[in-house]
Amino acid sequence: MAGKRPILFRCNASPVMGLGHFVRSLALAEEFLARGVPVDFVSRFHGLEWPAEQLRQRRIPRHEPKTDDAAWLVDYARRRKAAAVVVDWYLPDADYFAQLAGHGFVVAALDDQAARPLPVDVLINQNFGAEELTYRTRPDTTRLLGREYALIRRNVLQLRDQARQRRFATRATKVLVTIGGTDPKGLTQLVLDGLIAGGQALEIHAILPNREQYHAIGAMRPAPNQRLVALRPVDNMAEHFLWCDLAVSGAGSTCWELAHLATPMALLQVADNQAIIYRRLTEVGAAVGLGLGDEVEPAKLTPVLEDLLGNRLWRSGLSVKAADLVDGLGSRRVADAILERAAAAAE
Repeated sequence: MAGKRPILFRCNASPVMGLGHFVRSLALAEEFLARGVPVDFVSRFHGLEWPAEQLRQRRIPRHEPKTDDAAWLVDYARRRKAAAVVVDWYLPDADYFAQLAGHGFVVAALDDQAARPLPVDVLINQNFGAEELTYRTRPDTTRLLGREYALIRRNVLQLRDQARQRRFATRATKVLVTIGGTDPKGLTQLVLDGLIAGGQALEIHAILPNREQYHAIGAMRPAPNQRLVALRPVDNMAEHFLWCDLAVSGAGSTCWELAHLATPMALLQVADNQAIIYRRLTEVGAAVGLGLGDEVEPAKLTPVLEDLLGNRLWRSGLSVKAADLVDGLGSRRVADAILERAAAAAE
């Protein structure tokens, strides 16, 4: 990678914020690495070990910022001779991005809210329905909006062919529950209560973000014909997506990886910024909506999940429609756009 200018990623993860910003940034970083372009994360993880481990496994350096000021990031990017800085973080305002401009590197922003002006070189919103949002950008901003820019990790991309051979049993028995990288509202336990209450034979794998939930759910007592496996955040999520007959998930970035692997989905809207993707995926029949996270009750979940688990045609239809949404080329398209802007800036 000698001689190539690095791409810097400014993103964070925390028990409250979750892992979504980090995961989609990591997916894009993997694309640059595959092209021989070095990457560098400027991040705070607030005690979360999983994102730090993902960077170590890929030998990606991480530097904790000294401050949250734009001036510090500009200085760091200039010292690193960065080709681009990709910001996936809601705190910076228009003034912050304006301060990043004009220093010899491309400024890109990953955003899914359109709640602030974004005077950047490249704007990325990978979500279904991103075109509906009214973004305030510069006239020359390259806008990459919509599901064709979905950022998918490489270990998910590698399983696409296997996913296309998915078979659908008359009755589903394997369920994955992955509400989010942190699940601060404790929705995983509510979903598990709803599944267990149905009394049907199931093997349930639940991804649990912290020790407290892990131990609490490990103490749950499912029916004799049910098996509940509590898992901490894992490296091989793609294999779990492929394994399950149904995934119950939050309506965040995970949806795109599930869709790419043709996994039938039942979704909860866990946060406000998931509203559009939740609505659009359920409208087109690529997912079943279970409602807003704050309003979830196990008694209301049980009949919907039971119907879905027992209806092979419904699940296969969800799978086909989801798979059609994501072609797996999003990271390539985004990397192309950033590198093109960087090449033009260097001329």
